[in-house]
Amino acid sequence: MFSEIIKNNILNTLLVERCEENSIEAEICSNLTYKDDYLVIKVDNYYNRGFKVTGFKKTPASVDCLILVKCNEKGKRKKIRSNIYDMHLIELKNIKNKQYFKLENIQEKFNTTIEDFLNIKFKDIFNNFQLRSFNCYFISDPHNIKRRYKGKNITQNKYNQIIKLEGLKVKSLLLIKPLKYRNKFSTIKPRLPNLEINAC
Repeated sequence: MFSEIIKNNILNTLLVERCEENSIEAEICSNLTYKDDYLVIKVDNYYNRGFKVTGFKKTPASVDCLILVKCNEKGKRKKIRSNIYDMHLIELKNIKNKQYFKLENIQEKFNTTIEDFLNIKFKDIFNNFQLRSFNCYFISDPHNIKRRYKGKNITQNKYNQIIKLEGLKVKSLLLIKPLKYRNKFSTIKPRLPNLEINAC
């Protein structure tokens, strides 16, 4: 599928090596090689940079990046199957105050990406491979957790505990109905910068 994306006249203009925005990043595991093991598609560039986007009265909000990671799995008779992928939808927000956390806008970004970008505009490409996993991430620190817990190792489990104990606004993401793409489901998962995208 990577070759189909690279050959596509629109998608190939959206390819970038890193998923980053205003000092926030979804880091890629160092074991992965760009265009061999993973691709990063800047989805928001499609909607914001003059492509002919139909079906909307105004430019819709969309996530920053779509990251695809190629998986090599052993199938029957121990043959390696390579048309299997992990898909990650990434929204990056460098906001320092919870008042700039807008739940409706975040939902719109993921909905546009799934319902329009994946299911309509480029359906022929993205429906043509096996999906191992599907993940939606909101990478941000609107509650200044890293500054408040400076010097401490904030694991994801610890962050989840902080979210629940302090009733942080990002908790509302966990209450949204899981999003569906094909036969996979994912909640919008809040993550602190900078989340690492790993190999399968």
